[in-house]
Amino acid sequence: MKERKIYSRSWQGIEFKSFANLSKKNVADSKFYNKFYESLFSRYSHYDELDKVWLDQKSEVADFLNDLAAPNTRLVSIGCGLGFIEANLWGRRNRDLEIHVQDFSEKALKWVSDVIPASNIHGKDWPHGEEFEVIYLGAIDYALDDISLVSLLKEVKLRLTDNGQIVIVSASFYDDSSYLNIINSNLKDAIKYMLECLGLYDRGQFWGWLRSRNDYRRLLNQAGFKDIDDGFLESSLQKTYFIKGM
Repeated sequence: MKERKIYSRSWQGIEFKSFANLSKKNVADSKFYNKFYESLFSRYSHYDELDKVWLDQKSEVADFLNDLAAPNTRLVSIGCGLGFIEANLWGRRNRDLEIHVQDFSEKALKWVSDVIPASNIHGKDWPHGEEFEVIYLGAIDYALDDISLVSLLKEVKLRLTDNGQIVIVSASFYDDSSYLNIINSNLKDAIKYMLECLGLYDRGQFWGWLRSRNDYRRLLNQAGFKDIDDGFLESSLQKTYFIKGM
């Protein structure tokens, strides 16, 4: 199966090359993300200063999770990043929804730590020995190869209650539903690669992997999830793939 790699040069207006030596071979590690968040917090002081379209899209994801989580649910977000979605949920449901957050870069947790209690904030090690009704993986799967993602999914499965579910909302979905999409994607990748070889284009930092619907379903099956459901969050702002497993 052909790997579909993705590259990136900036996020939230911050050029990655301004704080790091970029790699075309090695995916960004925790040191990279720590430096990124240091740059971001030196430029911005609150969620409201970030890109409005991004904020609106993430608010819709918060709507989706809000509808998913029944009263008195324990929810943990793995790889929460800036924690905007989780802070949004906390503002609505802090009385009947126990929200925990974790990120592999402790630097990322600065703003969400001002909203969610310290006892519910976790760094690299998410709460051991605890079970949750909902475990949310929000757009971190792109940074994990298949082996690492299956390993994480297996660990997640052990932390679910009997009727609990994992929810992945993907920022790296690859639409292979038609040959035209596949051809266009492959052609764009080939052109960018050739231009980069000629010194006319910079793909940026190796960011991770794209995955199709079949890829996600295959990996959840490998991790032991049998009851799987998926679909799209669709609005005027986005068409974002999600998958749930029990």
